Amino acid sequence: MEAKILCILVVFCFGISAIVGQQCADKLNYCSQWPDSYCTDYLDYMKTNCPKKCGYCTTVPTTVPGTGCSDKQSQSNCVRWKNSGYCADGHKYQQYMKDNCKKTCGFCGGSTKPTGATTKPTNPTQPSGKLKIKAGFYLF
Repeated sequence: MEAKILCILVVFCFGISAIVGQQCADKLNYCSQWPDSYCTDYLDYMKTNCPKKCGYCTTVPTTVPGTGCSDKQSQSNCVRWKNSGYCADGHKYQQYMKDNCKKTCGFCGGSTKPTGATTKPTNPTQPSGKLKIKAGFYLF
């Protein structure tokens, strides 16, 4: 009986490991060749096909102890978007950042001012789900 339970646990654990490993892998061999800006320019496409490159594999919210304040997106995405100025007052994605990257932007505890990244980028990238074709680059 113990051997049967042990066998079931081993199969279950290996099955879970295989599923987790599959979820955190790029489906396309050339994901690493695309610029990082594609992770936000082509959000839906990249989440589906290049999640490892773009840091979409770890979407477990990170919480500031004792506050309940957390990021809903991965830390790597929130930091990248913050560094692109999305947390800044008046930025068209500030509300998205308040909803999804609250901890990284410093919006915890009712603060309306983010900590850092208060200027707009000169060449902003946007978290959109639209697939755009840039000169010479096709995503199919």
